[in-house]
Amino acid sequence: MGLMIEAGAEAVTYEDVCNAYIPEPTESHYPIPHKFIIDSCRDVVQTIFPEFKLINEQYALGGKCRETGKLRHMFGVHTYDTGHPTFGLAIGMRNSVNKNFKASIAAGCNPLRDGLIVCSNLCFSGDAWVIGRKNTMHGQAELYHKLINNAHAMNDEFKRMTRQFDTLELIPVDQDRGYEIIGHMEGTKVIKTNQFSAAQEAWRNPPQESWEPRNALSLYNAVTEGTKKTSPSRVLDELKDVHGYFMDRYKIVDVEPRMHMVPEVA
Repeated sequence: MGLMIEAGAEAVTYEDVCNAYIPEPTESHYPIPHKFIIDSCRDVVQTIFPEFKLINEQYALGGKCRETGKLRHMFGVHTYDTGHPTFGLAIGMRNSVNKNFKASIAAGCNPLRDGLIVCSNLCFSGDAWVIGRKNTMHGQAELYHKLINNAHAMNDEFKRMTRQFDTLELIPVDQDRGYEIIGHMEGTKVIKTNQFSAAQEAWRNPPQESWEPRNALSLYNAVTEGTKKTSPSRVLDELKDVHGYFMDRYKIVDVEPRMHMVPEVA
């Protein structure tokens, strides 16, 4: 399952999201309907990239109000088969109708096997392709225009990340060195203490067969597995921090697939 679900939230269907509670607008707050965000993502990708096949969509509602019992937060993931043999394009969405966080859309990668999602990691990198808009009077229209304007950048970012992952896969990292790097990430506050423990366990006992080779990509996957120990409203930002750490450590820029062997950095 590729969708993180916060405490007190629940996995739901698209129909559930369409019927979710949306408060009436006020002078300063114009809630963006969850349905609008989901439909906009689907429509834009299908229009601009008709060759991409939507193979999975997942949603959750959370953020229950103590007074009313209404669920005010939405999280969603769409995964597309783009023709790449290993990774699919992942579109992550989040929205809050009570000002807890702004409506946001991001693009990244999701591991595939035979057209199916095989692990729960979603890999997100820089913020040039993460778009967001506060729930204000023109927020809905402006979010849609941002999505249109950034759609090609999202696809470019996906291709760039797959090239970066090809490079990470070529870098050997032995078991002890992996523990040291995870420890350094916790010590420098790239990951939290609870994420550190989960990352170490995923490195020690890989939950996916494809993570078993001892290389930098497997270590990356172990750390992103640990990163899931956070609030869904924070996960995009924290995944970006992890991605940036690995790109900096191994000095990886926009490289062609399997063209460069980057040495381990002490």
